[in-house]
Amino acid sequence: MVEGGAKTLQTFIDANLWDEARVFKGSNNFEKGLKAPNFSRKKTSEEKILNDILTIYHND
Repeated sequence: MVEGGAKTLQTFIDANLWDEARVFKGSNNFEKGLKAPNFSRKKTSEEKILNDILTIYHND
């Protein structure tokens, strides 16, 4: 499990050193801050949890 900031996560993504990503998206929008890491994989599943959405991606 890797938990870190955008730069740490992007380093693992760029090096293709990940198996699964779980992305929580809330309903609030922030006007300032760091952008989330970028990766392009097909989502495996999506689930609504209260007011948030949990999307799971797998690196095949």
